[in-house]
Parts: sequence; C-alpha cells; structure tokens
Amino acid sequence: MQKQGVDAGDAGNAGDGHVRAGPTLRGLHAAGSAECDLGGGVGKTELQALREVESGHNLKLVFTLEGGQFVTDVDVEISGAASDHILRHRARGPWLLACLPPGAYTVFVEYEALRQSRTLTVGKGLRTEFFRWPTGPDDVVLKPEPRS
Repeated sequence: MQKQGVDAGDAGNAGDGHVRAGPTLRGLHAAGSAECDLGGGVGKTELQALREVESGHNLKLVFTLEGGQFVTDVDVEISGAASDHILRHRARGPWLLACLPPGAYTVFVEYEALRQSRTLTVGKGLRTEFFRWPTGPDDVVLKPEPRS
C-alpha cells in the first residue's frame, strides 16, 4: 500500500478530497494554551500563517515522507523527563508548533503504524525537528527492538 502525502503547494486541499478555506490553526487539546500550541500547514495559506507565528514557539515538528511530501494525521506525544509536561495530539497538518518549558523531552510520533521516537532538548529559541517516513513499502527499514 503506497503512502499518500500532501503536496506543500496544494493550497487548501488536504489530500482527502476536502477543500479548506483560509488558515485553520488548530489549538491542541492537551498541555499548553490553545493560543500557543498549534497544528496545521495544509496548503500555502496555513503554512504562511504558521510561519508568521512560529517565532513565538520553541519547538516545531515537521512530518514528511522520505520523498519530501508532507503527511497528516500523525499521532504525537511529548513527555518531559519526569513526565511533568505531556502533550498528546493528532496532527491534522504537517506542522506542529509548541511552547514548552526549557528542558529535555521525548517525542513519540506515529504515522500509518510506523512509530518513531526522539529525545531532544528545548530551550528558549525555536528548534525544528523533521520526522520522515518511507515513501513505499520497499523503503521500510526495521530496526531491532533494544533488549531489556
């Protein structure tokens, strides 16, 4: 089954047959304020709106296929070292902007049953992390699970 991405230049078309008019910056339903934690980026208008506000955030996550096409409907979970700050969200667009207290975090993302995780440190400035998934089934590289 071939994964479908959303072309960054496809203004307003989410790739699912639904056309969206104008920017829709979705507030997250978890930690942080709705004005600060935003997801979106489907089409040129949303990407531009997110670019205009990204300087007020300290973490930007970008979701793509290896070929560069944006993907949507990515499950995201961000947890702090002591699980003191947890954010859970289904990213409906290829970008997620967050305002987190400076510190170390583990980010878990899942797209089409392929899960990735990454530990990172967030400071006061904007940090951008790209998560990429294989374009097709032949590109899948499975890594062994660490033994306990």
